[in-house]
Amino acid sequence: MIANTSTSMKISGMTCEEMCASRIEDKIARLEGVKSCEIDFENETATFLYDKKKVDILYLYVQLSLQLAFFYLFV
Repeated sequence: MIANTSTSMKISGMTCEEMCASRIEDKIARLEGVKSCEIDFENETATFLYDKKKVDILYLYVQLSLQLAFFYLFV
């Protein structure tokens, strides 16, 4: 896979830094076309490295939003 695009998104409100971040990073990184996902609590960002020919940024946004919603509601 050629990961040719890096994008950061603003996130906020997460309270369980290590456990939540590692789970979200793992879930997003497993998506086809995604090379990596890194959550930075200090700067309140999520950064993705992905192949834009295989995955759309809107799809990444939706997937990140779903993961964040899960932790807001259930953790």
